[in-house]
Amino acid sequence: MKRRSALALVARLADMLDRIASRAAVLFSRVALPLMIACGAGSVIGRHLRLGPTADLKELESVLFFGLVMLSFGYAYLRDAHVRVDLVSRRLPARVRAAIELGACTVVVLPFCGLLVWYGGESAWRSFAQGERLAFGDLPLQWVVRLMVPLGALALAAASIAVSVRGLRALAAPPNGETGR
Repeated sequence: MKRRSALALVARLADMLDRIASRAAVLFSRVALPLMIACGAGSVIGRHLRLGPTADLKELESVLFFGLVMLSFGYAYLRDAHVRVDLVSRRLPARVRAAIELGACTVVVLPFCGLLVWYGGESAWRSFAQGERLAFGDLPLQWVVRLMVPLGALALAAASIAVSVRGLRALAAPPNGETGR
């Protein structure tokens, strides 16, 4: 009975991590996409009306796109919308696929995310402390761009933990539909 309650608690944690990573990506995309469209339209209109340089708009569009990409990795992983080579694994049983996924998460994805959070956070902090500026703008906001790397890695780590827990649940379930009683 304790095993079931522990698995249920871990499953709720995985669902919570799934919701956090998904909502962060969706929320950012709902803000970033209209702003990117407005920046692109502003650049085109400004160029045709000769209103002056539009480099700042292009840079803002690039920053938003970078943030969108970084925060979307976790969402794509959760929805199985990422590029995957399934030539062999799609023919394997579900339990074997779950074990492979669990191993890949713990050996590859989570350590990689840890490195990105550590070094990306350090880089963002250094950029903030030095007042590093964007390439064209006059505002000291380069740290915002650099902060997207550890934030994206945290979202991917949360997604990876959620996927790992689902893999653990699949491995803990009785094989071939047995009830386990």
